[in-house]
Amino acid sequence: MVHMVARSGGLDPLVARRHFSRMSDRYPPELDMLPDGSFRQPARPPILTRIFVWAMVIAGIAVGLAVAAFALWLLLILVPVALLAGAIAWLAFRFQLWRARSGGMQQRDVWRG
Repeated sequence: MVHMVARSGGLDPLVARRHFSRMSDRYPPELDMLPDGSFRQPARPPILTRIFVWAMVIAGIAVGLAVAAFALWLLLILVPVALLAGAIAWLAFRFQLWRARSGGMQQRDVWRG
């Protein structure tokens, strides 16, 4: 039994046939070579297509710059607000400490309310 499997090329003898049948569906690459050995240049797209492509590239760059400008503007608006909020929170904390010290409570007892 083992010799029969080895002679047939493996467990599935149809693998080789299936492999080559799939490969025959592909077309070979086309090389457009001139008699002097150089390759033919592909045809250039029409002028309107080239203009459209460049317009899309420029529009994409403009949208990117607009998004970056908006993000920078938002950052410049929010940084002073965050700094002011931090300063107010620090002042409120210092005020609470000052009030706790002036009220006679030098050390707070955590276990008593």
